[in-house]
Amino acid sequence: CDSIAPKILTLLENEDNILPLNGKDKREIIFVSIDDNDYSAFIKQAKKYKDIKTYSIDSKIKEDDYEKIMNDIDSTKTIIIAASGGVNSKKSNNYGINQKSLEALFAIQETKAKNILVLFANPYVLESIDTICDYNALIVAYQNTAQLQSAVAKSIFKPHDFRGSLPVDGSQTYKASPDFAIE
Repeated sequence: CDSIAPKILTLLENEDNILPLNGKDKREIIFVSIDDNDYSAFIKQAKKYKDIKTYSIDSKIKEDDYEKIMNDIDSTKTIIIAASGGVNSKKSNNYGINQKSLEALFAIQETKAKNILVLFANPYVLESIDTICDYNALIVAYQNTAQLQSAVAKSIFKPHDFRGSLPVDGSQTYKASPDFAIE
């Protein structure tokens, strides 16, 4: 599974070649999870490349803690945002991305910080974020597993040949790759 994980990562956006963050960008990096999931494998791997601050905007966050996080995010920083959705989730529940997570994502984007959105989710979730989000990089990792978290962290900080492609139309903007094939 460790050898497959890096091969399925799909890079949908890389504005101004923001990736990889291999030292060329001296900005402070902040990792923000916007759900209740564990991202310890991602954080452990990312810290091998650069010291990063980590925050979690989960369902139990207090308003004053949320405000502290948002006050720390500004246009001088690079933010890595992680969101997970259920692989078997449906459109009726935004494919597992709740409204509070979508609101946090939008609020982070309004800060004008450089941002990298990583979706550990069903690619159909792209439909929920298509019209509200403006990201510098967008990676689809399909599931939230330790192997995929580690592979994503490596791909963000080291040169990586993203070979994954969307198997389905995720939204009006992100269509299935005509090159997608199961080998």
